[in-house]
Amino acid sequence: LDMPITIPRASITQVSDDLKARDALLRSFPEVEMVVGKAGRAETPTDPAPPDMIETVVNLRPREHWPKRELRYEVAHRHTERILAALVQRKWLKQPSGDQETEMVNDATMFALETLDQTLRSMTFRDYTSFQHQLAPKLTRSAVDEMVRLLRAGNKLKREPTDKELADVTSTVATEFGAHLVESPDLPTIESLAQQVSAQLARRGIVEANPELLLLSPSPLERIVRDAGEVLGVERPTFFSTVLATVESDGNELWLEHVKQWNWHLFDRAVPLYTWQAIAQLRKKAEALGLWDGSPSDQQLRALQADLEKPFAARLFLWRKDKDRLLKEMDTVVRVPGWGNIWTQPIINRVDMLATGVRTMIGVKVYGDDLNKIQQLSEQIAAVLRDVPGAADVLPDQIVGEGYLEIDINRDKAARYGINVGDVQDVVEVALGGKMITMTVEGRERFPVRIRYARAFREDETSVKNLLVSAAGSMAAPGGMDGMGESGSAGGMSGRSAALAAAAGSGAESALDPFPNGVTQIPLAQIADVRIVEGPSMIKSENGLLRSYVQLNVRDRDIVGFVAEARRAVAEKVKLPPGMYIEWSGQFEHQVRARRTLTVIIPIVVLIIFVLLYVTYHDFMDAVLMMLAVPGAVAGGLLFQYMFGFNFSVAVWVGFIACFGLATETGVVMLVYLREAVANRGGLENIGSLAELRQSIMDGAVHRLRPKLLTEGTTIIGLAPMLWATGTGAEIMQPMAAPVLGGILVADEVIDLLLPVLFYHVRARRWRRIQAGAR
Repeated sequence: LDMPITIPRASITQVSDDLKARDALLRSFPEVEMVVGKAGRAETPTDPAPPDMIETVVNLRPREHWPKRELRYEVAHRHTERILAALVQRKWLKQPSGDQETEMVNDATMFALETLDQTLRSMTFRDYTSFQHQLAPKLTRSAVDEMVRLLRAGNKLKREPTDKELADVTSTVATEFGAHLVESPDLPTIESLAQQVSAQLARRGIVEANPELLLLSPSPLERIVRDAGEVLGVERPTFFSTVLATVESDGNELWLEHVKQWNWHLFDRAVPLYTWQAIAQLRKKAEALGLWDGSPSDQQLRALQADLEKPFAARLFLWRKDKDRLLKEMDTVVRVPGWGNIWTQPIINRVDMLATGVRTMIGVKVYGDDLNKIQQLSEQIAAVLRDVPGAADVLPDQIVGEGYLEIDINRDKAARYGINVGDVQDVVEVALGGKMITMTVEGRERFPVRIRYARAFREDETSVKNLLVSAAGSMAAPGGMDGMGESGSAGGMSGRSAALAAAAGSGAESALDPFPNGVTQIPLAQIADVRIVEGPSMIKSENGLLRSYVQLNVRDRDIVGFVAEARRAVAEKVKLPPGMYIEWSGQFEHQVRARRTLTVIIPIVVLIIFVLLYVTYHDFMDAVLMMLAVPGAVAGGLLFQYMFGFNFSVAVWVGFIACFGLATETGVVMLVYLREAVANRGGLENIGSLAELRQSIMDGAVHRLRPKLLTEGTTIIGLAPMLWATGTGAEIMQPMAAPVLGGILVADEVIDLLLPVLFYHVRARRWRRIQAGAR
């Protein structure tokens, strides 16, 4: 989910254009299957999204359809070092110093990789687009063939169709349905396709049109199997679902075959492309540093490229991009001026916004009573957070920046024209917002009728300034509203109005009145100050104070550790004005709460395990010995967690809890064999020497080998596949399985090596006591 934000005053047209540009960039990735963008809020009052916030849902192709187009940085860096050494050896480039060499290799690798990624991405996108056009008629023919097969199996064919007839039917429907079968095949599409294909077959006399034509006719055995499957929860297949399954299967096979061939083509292109780009970047950097000491021709450089390509190709392996690397590449490519990128996922985004109010992993809430001060403080905090390792997508809310049309009426100027403030406000209301003048009644429904100026009269600041306000003449007579005296106008008519009426009655125009009709129209700019001012786009409040967010994501590190470091950095570098404070919110809150709970749960788990062992064996030292497996499990879990690069999370802690139980279980198996070995010799009382005791313990430890292998084998078989899982929930199961697998393997070795030795020392001490008591 791409959820960038921009300045608040962005217009609908600008937002729409930028949304299309961003979606086009996202669609250029071959791993992307579909892009759907939305600007502003949906038709719901619960999502008050402003126009400056857009949402783009990016659907990715199945991972097995992704091309292998990633050259790892480490491999590229080593190849660039070899290219630099070759240039120095041929004396085309002076030997750089240590710092210069590091700078040249790093810069050349970075720019060459960027060019390689862009080139391979564009090539693959064009190839995938072309392949989809070729795939459309093939999948259509696959659907037609499957329909004919099902009709043949149901004895519904009047005659066998020829290949030419099937090809004609396919070409007839491929134009309409081919693209849908490639991009998103579904049952409605298959149903419409089947209806048209059956009509074509009936027109050619291949089948007889009837309502039951497109129904499956299973054999008695197939009907029994389907009924049994339906009882067990298996959906009963239909004619259309069978065709859909065939289309999806054939489409996947064709995709896999094409991707396999295309990956070899990318490999052939990546070797010379990166080599040449690295040579060009090294030459450019060397010329800038004054180290280019030769003038090789293009032919000589091409010969050098050919010499370096063969050993590079022998060591090169291209990879599919994982989701994190793909996201980073998207973030680099989709940088539209004026927009700040925020990447998340649809479900977790909604959960985070409901739970914490922010749509990113972390949000810093800034509280205060002045919007301008809140804006300044938010920008200072964002500047500090950008320097904290692991911070990504750091964006402070843009509170101020929305354009407001402000109309400040000058009462003195309005009074000179005899205009009331209410008259000006009525004109502004009608012109800009519209005013209801009546209500129409249509049955039970009521519809308001509003009048409003055309867009040309209100589309910008200048147009609003030219809005006309009616004025009744110029100034009133010196006598005020009743200048002729009480006897001069029984109706309360002003002196000015009376003079105008008299002039009109005599049929003569008054030379003193510039507006003989008594009414003139004044531009709004003459009686009001019309201007555009900046103001808040949205005012947010919480706990009785104004509030703003600084939103950010965390990548490549533990989120709780990041928050702790970010808190220290903000506290050291940002001084909070009086009356303002900040709060931290986000996903880390769940982990902090879980950690508080686990700090209580984990000791309780260990204690319960110890109590159960003591109750079972009634031996305090034996229970302690078995608990020694827990430190080994912790060490193994931490080792595997480090090897696979998982940060601490709730899933990791749950994995450690499971690891403690499994490790202790393995210790129990060892202890059972050791105790039985001593008991088989009659117990400590009947053992004659320490050598005999040692031998009995050795026999018990050796006999434990088979159950040990069985325990480890079942654990590895059950947990190892989770470490490389890629389906739904893999991001939870992988960090949970790593400490369990590592802990059980290391703890088992600790048990095998240390537990028999410690058990011997405990039993030897007891044997000495028994022997001393016997004397």
